[in-house]
Amino acid sequence: MSDIEKIFSDILALNTEDKLRLADKILVSLYPVNHGVDMVWEEEAEERISAFKAGHLPVVGEEELFAKYKS
Repeated sequence: MSDIEKIFSDILALNTEDKLRLADKILVSLYPVNHGVDMVWEEEAEERISAFKAGHLPVVGEEELFAKYKS
């Protein structure tokens, strides 16, 4: 068994939350965090949440959304 296969086998035994934490660490090791970009996205997310709560964003139901993309 190769090292990668052994590591993957060990990962499969982890619970979902730990798998997600590990995946995040791997991604950060490949693409280091840019705090400036994170701050901009955080502000954008907060604005979108506020707009949604205030009723300023159009809401599309799940069925309508999926019907739009059915082939």
